[in-house]
Amino acid sequence: MVSFNALLDKACFYLVFSGESVQKSIRKYIATFLLLTSV
Repeated sequence: MVSFNALLDKACFYLVFSGESVQKSIRKYIATFLLLTSV
């Protein structure tokens, strides 16, 4: 299992690199995290 901190680091890098809306991206990551933990 990948460490959550490593995922957060990648997520932050992706946010900066892509220049997406932060709020929109945070919602996307939260939704993905919930999906992964619900399995």
